Amino acid sequence: MDLTSSFAYGQGYVALSRVRTLQGLYLLGWNERALMIDPTIQQQDTAMREQSKLTERAWAARSSKERQQQQEDFIRARGGRLRAKKSSKPSVTPTDEVATTHYTERLARIRKTYPQAYTPWTQQADERLAQLFQAEKSVKEIAQELERHPGAIRSRLTKLGLTG
Repeated sequence: MDLTSSFAYGQGYVALSRVRTLQGLYLLGWNERALMIDPTIQQQDTAMREQSKLTERAWAARSSKERQQQQEDFIRARGGRLRAKKSSKPSVTPTDEVATTHYTERLARIRKTYPQAYTPWTQQADERLAQLFQAEKSVKEIAQELERHPGAIRSRLTKLGLTG
């Protein structure tokens, strides 16, 4: 790939983003503009990020009841419908306590299979992980021994630089 004749901002980035494999890829040349971001786009990105921060702060300042009402209003305004309530009990607005209870219950179910799920990795656990990996144990075997999900094992191996 030769990017020396790139004339538009980001043209080289677009070309490189289309590459499906690095096998056989050679970068024969490039120019500064090929990988530059258009200054207008950078300004717009900065403005959008700032507006996003302001919106997040305003949203967080609302009560959960206000947020729930605004979400329902939005759904209705866009032609959507809300599910009918199943019971005749007074409606209850979800609270942070309900969400926390749901999370706690879900975590308890996960920990029945993986007791160490979502617990911080200790230096001792990292060392044991490295030993098992160097002993050529499979991810499944390591997960069983460390009582963690295989995905957590793969992620930690990557973080520790033990996989390529």
